[in-house]
Amino acid sequence: MAQFCEPRHLDSDAVEIEVEGDLMHNPGRIGAITVKVALPVELDEDRLKALLRTVSHCTIHNTLTAAPDIRVHVETPVAAISGGSGSATATRERPEPQWR
Repeated sequence: MAQFCEPRHLDSDAVEIEVEGDLMHNPGRIGAITVKVALPVELDEDRLKALLRTVSHCTIHNTLTAAPDIRVHVETPVAAISGGSGSATATRERPEPQWR
């Protein structure tokens, strides 16, 4: 929000953001995300469009709309794997999700 507020001399600390998610099943996931932005000032149409552009280009929005690779590393004692001591890492990468 600072990217939007600072050039317009708005106090970004006064901005309130609320995020809600709709849980889905089979597979368990968040099916929809709603972001509510409350500003301490009114915006004209041009500033509203600028705010929406800023939000749609933020790092979190970009990450959620272009799913990242997810890497899961599981560490267990070697003893659990081969009877020895120490640690080992097993890695399994999840395939990229197919968005519809």
